Amino acid sequence: MALRLFGLAGVAVAVVAMSLLHVVPPSSTVNPVTRTLSEYALLSDAWVFNLGVTALAVGSLAVVGSLVRQGVIRVVSVPAFLVAVWSACLLVIVAFPKNNWAIGPSMGGTLHRIASVTSLGPY
Repeated sequence: MALRLFGLAGVAVAVVAMSLLHVVPPSSTVNPVTRTLSEYALLSDAWVFNLGVTALAVGSLAVVGSLVRQGVIRVVSVPAFLVAVWSACLLVIVAFPKNNWAIGPSMGGTLHRIASVTSLGPY
């Protein structure tokens, strides 16, 4: 029960954090329709973005852990693997912020881009 609640709390923190970024300056100036959400990590309130993405990654793993514990899915299964990849990609996105491609490529920016694409890929 605690693992399930921890997972749901992580997802809830992510939703609240990302929602705040849409309305609280300076991140409220980012248009989430025309810009990537990763742009929030380039602003002074980047910690809110990082908190939300990290909470989503950890919360997702906790939800899967709860499902495994309840016998709904197996620990070695496609859903468990995909959520593990999703969570790892989210943590890479936080560890390596979006690059300003106008100044040229960087290793961190490239890792961020690969993780961003992979986290959205086959799901």
